[in-house]
Amino acid sequence: MKKKIGIGMLLIAISITWFLVQGIELICSAPMPVVDQALCVAIRDAEIVEQDGMRRVGKNYAFTRQGVDACHLEGLPEGRGAAMARLYTEEFAAMERSLIETVETFIPYAAVRWLMARLVGIRNRGLDRFVPPAVQAELAGLVLASRDNYPQYGDYFNRLLNYLAAHDISHAYMDYMFMACTAFGLSAEMTAANAPLMARNFDFEAGTAFDEHKLVMVIQPEAGLRFLSIAWPGMVGVVSGLNEAGIGVVLLAGHSSDKAKLGMPVSVVARQVLTKAETLDQAIAVITEEKVFISESFLIGSGQENSFVVVEKTPQRTIVRKMKNGRIKVANHFLSSEYTGDQANRDYQKEGTSIARLSRLTQLLDRLGEKITVSMCVDILRDRLALDDGPLGLGNRSAINPLIASHSMVFDLKNRIAWVSATPHQLGRFVPFALDAFYEKPAVATIVADDLLVSGKYAIYQTYTRELEKAKQALKQKAFQSVLDICERSRSLNPDDYQVYYLSAQALQALDKKSAALSAYQKALALKPAFFGEREDMETEIKALREVTHE
Repeated sequence: MKKKIGIGMLLIAISITWFLVQGIELICSAPMPVVDQALCVAIRDAEIVEQDGMRRVGKNYAFTRQGVDACHLEGLPEGRGAAMARLYTEEFAAMERSLIETVETFIPYAAVRWLMARLVGIRNRGLDRFVPPAVQAELAGLVLASRDNYPQYGDYFNRLLNYLAAHDISHAYMDYMFMACTAFGLSAEMTAANAPLMARNFDFEAGTAFDEHKLVMVIQPEAGLRFLSIAWPGMVGVVSGLNEAGIGVVLLAGHSSDKAKLGMPVSVVARQVLTKAETLDQAIAVITEEKVFISESFLIGSGQENSFVVVEKTPQRTIVRKMKNGRIKVANHFLSSEYTGDQANRDYQKEGTSIARLSRLTQLLDRLGEKITVSMCVDILRDRLALDDGPLGLGNRSAINPLIASHSMVFDLKNRIAWVSATPHQLGRFVPFALDAFYEKPAVATIVADDLLVSGKYAIYQTYTRELEKAKQALKQKAFQSVLDICERSRSLNPDDYQVYYLSAQALQALDKKSAALSAYQKALALKPAFFGEREDMETEIKALREVTHE
């Protein structure tokens, strides 16, 4: 009898939980907008016509130039979304799979991921109020023309809506030190071609798919300006873009103590800039007007005005920092005096890599002076050295190029041309695309691939990163001798990197080999660890080991 009652109570509990979850999702989920479903289904089922090196679906087309994928989308917003899904079916699925795998790395338990998906839904209820109807319609087109591969994580449309704010959500939950992008702008007087240039690295670590399947898009909205965006299949927001009026905008994560529960995703704010703004003042007005829920820097340039600004935006403040002496630089901390006392901004400057990258960027630009070419800009974006040309191990996060970028680019704002990096990261060729004649190759040079890639040294570095990951896992599993063996055989693959010495030091200390651990910590510290927390830990352990070894 008790057993029957126990089973009955369990079934009741499961039923109540199911109804609660369904109720929460019903209350918190945004309804998918009313769109032309017949159009989306027709595009989904349409045959892709291959012609003249293009793949066409109606007026929308896709092509590949020197290893970089590109597409042109026009018409109704839901039609554009459906066309993107149809032209990049496999790549779009790969993007979501890469995001899910990244989440699985941080949250290894399926039940916890399921719960987190619902908690994010609850936290972000009302997000649709901050996303323009046209953008929601594009997402609806993606939904109607693609397959939902992860229904366990909630309603498909709402999941895509939250993906649009993935950067904002991760930033809101953990304002962490690893966010690392670097960008700069140069007035026409500073360049060899007398055209303002904007350059940036988009360091986005959510899986290799975002690098391998980067996508250059030209979007012709029904209302608003035509624009070029560099992102990935399925991304309808903007992280790096340029419009037909010569306005360029790129996003870089910022840090402040200002908080808000919800607002417009910053990638949607950037898209609003490109569809609405023909001048810097108009771009600033768009950003000022929108409410956001994280802190972000918007580097904006105008080809017509030959000028740049950085808008340092938080949920409570919008501060404009102007160009000085023909150039402007930005990393991941705010520079305006209004943020001098902001604790979160101060903490990030201490703990992160932004100061190191900005200092190196300043040094490189000072050396070049004037008459800077696109190729010189690319050299800066590829720079892997420390201040004063000091050596750094490949992948060191304090380098301008830590080999993690999902795309890197240079914009000519006067002629509306974008040079976009082919995979991997910014090591491949920088391939040119013109906004005004998108399918035609511009009469400008492609920037050749980095020697690190051509020489085969990058392949060696990839072997090193795989070995390093094995060592980290072995340390977690307390297989200390395995850590030492892995570090010993992989050290020569990246001799200037501190991480193998740091891991070895921790393993040696665990094995009670104090003198050897002290030596390893000292070597690691001498090789310029990227983060303050690592340096502080090494210094603490060195001091403690010196006291017991008397060395």
